[in-house]
Amino acid sequence: MDIMQLRYFLTTAETLNYTKAAEKLFLSRQALRQALSAMEKELGLPLFINQRNKLSLTGAGEYLKLAGQGTVDAFDEMMTGIQRFAKKEAALKVALSVSLFPFMLPEMDSLLRRFARRYPAIRLEVSYIENDEVLEAIEKGEIDCGGVVRMPNPQPGIVAETLSRYQAIISYGEKYRNWEGRVLNAEDLKGLPCIGMGSLQRTLRPFYETCLEKGIAIDYEVVPRTIDAFYRISHNEAIGFDIGKEDLPDLNGIYSSLLEGFLWEVGLIYRENSPHSEETRIFCRFIAEEYGHIKAEQQQSGRSPLSGL
Repeated sequence: MDIMQLRYFLTTAETLNYTKAAEKLFLSRQALRQALSAMEKELGLPLFINQRNKLSLTGAGEYLKLAGQGTVDAFDEMMTGIQRFAKKEAALKVALSVSLFPFMLPEMDSLLRRFARRYPAIRLEVSYIENDEVLEAIEKGEIDCGGVVRMPNPQPGIVAETLSRYQAIISYGEKYRNWEGRVLNAEDLKGLPCIGMGSLQRTLRPFYETCLEKGIAIDYEVVPRTIDAFYRISHNEAIGFDIGKEDLPDLNGIYSSLLEGFLWEVGLIYRENSPHSEETRIFCRFIAEEYGHIKAEQQQSGRSPLSGL
């Protein structure tokens, strides 16, 4: 049985009339009957019952009608996708958080170039925006894929391709150096000027929910660019929600302590049922696999991705 025969069957099952089905399919009635008879012979059981010129489905026919429509829909979606490839019409809107650069994901430019060489038919439209803006654009369906850093926050219909996980830390200047060697928690930060890469509600959602549960008010400001945040921290203007990434450069006047119970994820997110879901999955799988190869090479060589910065 091929996809065309299945289309013939579904049209006939919908109309329950050979003549009407043949007209819809632009076939002769005889050609349609022959195609359906060949299906029944191949399957080894009848799909239709014809009593007194009234057509109805057998049990097997009812099953094939229910199961077969999904197969035809999936086939049509696949063909639409492959035609976009053939016409070079497949385009992905990708937004990357500015907080990923230059320290969190310096490999991304190289990964994007590799993807373009491997999949020239998938055109990328890449933009660089704030972390919260990426998360919001995904939720609204304005972009196909986003590169973000956030505390893990599972959401219905949103798929996350995690590239790296890190301990959450608090970075601070000389003014708070008495914290060295301590593990901090939400109570320690109450009333102090805090900054981070995105909002408490979106980027730091698990920490935000903990503060709500405990009735802790945090004096918080979004500072999306890493360099700006480091300046504020080193000048004792604020303390920062930071990432325990081992190969970050040592910065004068900045110290850190673990934030108890919280992690960061760096990765890609996308909507499960976006218009370009297949191309998006190809993109995310490629980036994840290539990123894994790069990290393995760096570990073997002992070389940091930041060495060229």
